[in-house]
Amino acid sequence: MLSEKQKIAPIDLSLENQASIKQKILELDSSKQFLPRNESIDSLLGINIDQAEKKINYTALKEKYPEEALWEGGSCSIPYNFIKDFLHELKLESSDIIYDLGSGFGRVPIYTALTTEARCKGIELIPERMAESNSVKNKLGIENLEFINGNVTEQDYSDGNVFFLFSPFSQKTMEIVGKKLKQIAENKKITVVSLGQSSTVFFNNQNWLLPIKKFDDLCDLTIFKSK
Repeated sequence: MLSEKQKIAPIDLSLENQASIKQKILELDSSKQFLPRNESIDSLLGINIDQAEKKINYTALKEKYPEEALWEGGSCSIPYNFIKDFLHELKLESSDIIYDLGSGFGRVPIYTALTTEARCKGIELIPERMAESNSVKNKLGIENLEFINGNVTEQDYSDGNVFFLFSPFSQKTMEIVGKKLKQIAENKKITVVSLGQSSTVFFNNQNWLLPIKKFDDLCDLTIFKSK
């Protein structure tokens, strides 16, 4: 039997206009209820993972990026409850710029842009996933949101001060990203939010970062601050 926390809150998927969808997300975010399943909120936002995944040529991607974790089928996705939990801890403001490095279908940037005033950016290697994220952004008219298609090793995200990663890369790429983040932290304080064992273990071993918040039972979800 499900506990009160585990019960799935009902969600009205018939909402059509931008204001109503945004308001519904804000209501869910401010509620103490356990959020609905990912599929329900994806449907509310209009994220169509299956449709986008059918367009992806994984054979070509594996040849081009043989070492990268491509999460074929879009199966590895962050629960919205995790996003809600770490955002409430961060308390982002309009002056913050948050990047999702390896943003997939854009759950983190989209949810963050709808529930905070921070500027939200996602960098995603696979163009079909970025296109789906942009489709949602345009449909909902979200102004504080941007998606970039490209390899994180080649992108400039030095304007950011908050960075989210969900174990998205090979070890080689992770080391390059780690160096780029360290360089950014030499000029300003930054926050790194890591989900999943591989990226969290990596950041735990960086002597320029301090873990300030670990969420129990949430797949190694940890918030780090630069020293």
